[in-house]
Amino acid sequence: MALHGDGIRFVNRDGQNDGEGVYVAFDLNGKALFDGLPVFVAVTPGEDASRIGRSIPINVRIGPHEERLADVDPDKPASDSDGLQGLRDIFAKSRLYDRLIKNSTSNYNPAAEDLDLLASSMKGDKSAVSGIPAAYTYFGQFVAHDVTHTKKNPNDPKEPINYRTHAFDLDSIFGAITNGAVVNAPHACAGNACFGLTWADAPKQPSFNDLARSVKGTPRIADPRHDNNLAIAQLTVAIMKFHWLISFREPDQTAAQRITRRHLQSIVLHDFAKRLVDKTTYDDVMQNGRKVVLPGFSAGNFRVPTEFSTACYRYGHSMVREEYNWSSEAPGDKLRIASLLNYTHLGWIRQYSDSDVARIRERWIPEWSRLLDPQSPGDTKHLAAAIDLQIGSKLRKLPRAWFEEKLLPVPDKELDLAAITLRRGRSQGLPTGQEMYQHLSTILTGQAKNELKLVSPSDLRGENDVYGPKSQMWTDTPLWFYILREATLNGHGRLGPLAGRIVMETLHAACAAGDNTIVVDGGTSFDVQPEIVQPDEKTDEYSLPRLLEYVEQNSAIFAANA
Repeated sequence: MALHGDGIRFVNRDGQNDGEGVYVAFDLNGKALFDGLPVFVAVTPGEDASRIGRSIPINVRIGPHEERLADVDPDKPASDSDGLQGLRDIFAKSRLYDRLIKNSTSNYNPAAEDLDLLASSMKGDKSAVSGIPAAYTYFGQFVAHDVTHTKKNPNDPKEPINYRTHAFDLDSIFGAITNGAVVNAPHACAGNACFGLTWADAPKQPSFNDLARSVKGTPRIADPRHDNNLAIAQLTVAIMKFHWLISFREPDQTAAQRITRRHLQSIVLHDFAKRLVDKTTYDDVMQNGRKVVLPGFSAGNFRVPTEFSTACYRYGHSMVREEYNWSSEAPGDKLRIASLLNYTHLGWIRQYSDSDVARIRERWIPEWSRLLDPQSPGDTKHLAAAIDLQIGSKLRKLPRAWFEEKLLPVPDKELDLAAITLRRGRSQGLPTGQEMYQHLSTILTGQAKNELKLVSPSDLRGENDVYGPKSQMWTDTPLWFYILREATLNGHGRLGPLAGRIVMETLHAACAAGDNTIVVDGGTSFDVQPEIVQPDEKTDEYSLPRLLEYVEQNSAIFAANA
């Protein structure tokens, strides 16, 4: 069924009657608008979209952004596209990031070369570890891909566009597949979540333990960035297997996706965030709601703050280890970060697959317990690297293929992730770390404010001062550099109170804004029922280890029925 008029055709993707529901918007030529992004349409109660000669007032929601669309008149000529332009305007608004500080007041705008010099001070061997298991490095990356996909805005470089929905709603796996990948190998699917066969060395047999791929290795998935390294690709496979197992027991995809979303939202709020953020900040947000990011309890029209996406949430760059205790079948049980990057569609997957169709080898499948739990007393190989100002050597020489935007006007074949991150913050006009401290200190009260500490110039300089003590860099410091130093000084292996506050509140709002949210009662209660997968016995809450354990326990069901 469809609503149509003013140059738009809304087709109900669930095939239900006209009226309130989830639609895909098409233009008059039948082309899906906005990459096929689902659009929630609410018709004014009592109105009938099929009545001739009447304009139909509707509200449109794209992601969490909702706005009234100019009345859609089904009787208007096809050439009259006022409604289509109105929908495009709503789409444009929904795609821009929010800003916690609208305009930076700093008069210091370091040159790109100065930022490159600062990046050069961030070298390290990443031998220090955090208290966070290594698997969460890549779960954090999965969350980042689901709520943000930043691209340049040709009309305003300082206002980038987000090509995800802002909400944590798993649209990065459930959403439309737009990269044109045609799968030429056997594959299994639950909705848009599809698996491809591995390449197995005899006597092993191939299994559906890979993303579905084209002949050249391009993943068939809504967000191909989930194949940027082997760890996130395999974690995505595990999450999609979890959804497949839910679908096996609940064949209706709408219901199965609801259950999957709610479990993953619970992992974000009750497991992942708890490990990442200090207890004071975590408890304050979970019990009292947000104060900085879309303050209050409503998550309507939520948009991810650019301070989160471009600085505070990029703490994960520093958590990448040089090598991982991967599996008993990996050489020496280990895989180096270089291998994790190479075994992808951006790397050399076809060269490594020994097959006419690009596939990953069966022996590359991780044993997740090695990335979650110590394998012997005193073992720290399962832990992520420390959140600090050191970025591993491989990430300082990344091939251009790993960067979508063209930030450097030089012909370098390999780019420094630290330099790129600092330059990206400069190009988007981010506030300095000191400005963000002042902003939060005027909002927070009580213990939350007492926890917030301004990082001093001497602490920011540290032992590797590449500028000198009088440099303005230490009083107007790039936000990303600032939050990494704050984490180091915090000394607990987690984010400091400034970055922790922004990250925690953004994750909370992203879950609240998503479809089928578990956040209820104004944002301070969480409606999580056992449904299909029981929570962790130790915590009585859902956790990433519990999800991975459930997938492993039911691997025979998946293998027999996929």
